[in-house]
Amino acid sequence: MVRIAVWRNSRTMGLGMLAMLGMSCSCSGRAGNPQAPIGGVSSVGGALATSAGGVDSIGSTTTSNSGGTGSVGAARCPDAMVLIGAGDFLMGSEASEALVRSDELPRHQVTLHAYCLEEYEVTNAQYQACVDARYCTVPRTVDPPSGYGDSTRAKRPVVGLSWDQATAYCGWANKRLPTEAEWEKAARGPAPDVRQYPWGDITSPNPTTIYFCPQNSDVDLPTFDVSPYGLTNMVSGAPEWVADWYDAGYYAVSPSENPTGPASGTQHVVRSSPCAACAVTLPPKRVSYRQTCTERSIDAVGVRCASDVTN
Repeated sequence: MVRIAVWRNSRTMGLGMLAMLGMSCSCSGRAGNPQAPIGGVSSVGGALATSAGGVDSIGSTTTSNSGGTGSVGAARCPDAMVLIGAGDFLMGSEASEALVRSDELPRHQVTLHAYCLEEYEVTNAQYQACVDARYCTVPRTVDPPSGYGDSTRAKRPVVGLSWDQATAYCGWANKRLPTEAEWEKAARGPAPDVRQYPWGDITSPNPTTIYFCPQNSDVDLPTFDVSPYGLTNMVSGAPEWVADWYDAGYYAVSPSENPTGPASGTQHVVRSSPCAACAVTLPPKRVSYRQTCTERSIDAVGVRCASDVTN
């Protein structure tokens, strides 16, 4: 099956997905997003990824990273990645917002260069290819429900990764971990958008359908957790490592252009869902939610790689 992905604007896409699920929503959106990618093609069921036209197989053990799924002018992204255009976005939260945590303060404007981010989380099959190449080590979570090593669960997100394992995989794939700022912009959208969730400002029409045990679902299943740029499961999939060291007070001193986090620390930032696995009774986390995960709590943690644009 080949899915044609054309990102017009987040509100149209979100409402269309809700209609598929028989739901309704008064989500906020920004039509005509000038920083959104203009198109892309991905194949999720094939045996081999190709480089022509931006085709990728997320369920295979072989992937090509040449070509591109998104382009603006001469800028291009590797296969199955989405182009996030250069520009400003609003990072963090306001103190008056519900559920806000002190490490999300203050909200501040950040300017980022253009970059690419994977549309889906890294799958079991993709990570296993790195292990088979003897570059990556086996994830900590290898028992059900993770599905690692099970060919019938090849397209489920790989979990149980340490920060070092996530970094190694992205490097093997000629990519890198996203910065915390890159992750949040991809989930929230460009300024002046300050949505709390990728799909808008409501928690979700039905929390049990949006917040699930990520290890039990293929990464390409239909979802209304779609960001303004077209990335899926940014807050309803597996928790995701980013490059930055964690510092609860970093936002007060963060540079306004291309921040990369503190120079040192003891733990790295995890974005998206809570570190605990299968917390189906909790509502989805907001795009500004920050956390760290200890080595004892990484059973549910996965990764989504980034890369710089090519011309």
